[in-house]
Amino acid sequence: MPEQLTPQIDIDSFLSFSEITPEFVSTLRLFNPFGPGNRKPTFCTRRVKDFGTSKLVGRNLEHIKLELVDDTSGKVINGIAFNMASYFPHIHSGKPFNICYTIEENKHANAGTTLQLLVKQIRADVE
Repeated sequence: MPEQLTPQIDIDSFLSFSEITPEFVSTLRLFNPFGPGNRKPTFCTRRVKDFGTSKLVGRNLEHIKLELVDDTSGKVINGIAFNMASYFPHIHSGKPFNICYTIEENKHANAGTTLQLLVKQIRADVE
């Protein structure tokens, strides 16, 4: 059997951004603590687009700070894609793409809790 050269990501569910609600995140919290024996669920959303405000960040501009909208809900969600700057030209072009991610909660002293997608993979949408 040939050796697999591309790492595989196991997707737990496909979501639209409208499904990522405070109630959904609260339900995810019930599965804590996450770790080696209990990994965070990985989700996929198809046909997302740059909201127009995504940008390169990091000392060497190697990461992408994303503001994304999906094609079904119009809901804007923030995300971060570490070491994926090579995808930025496609993202910035406004063409749709698919993402795999985990949902992270960021707790801020003054701003409360915000959600962010930790993007694990980006693929151009070819449909």
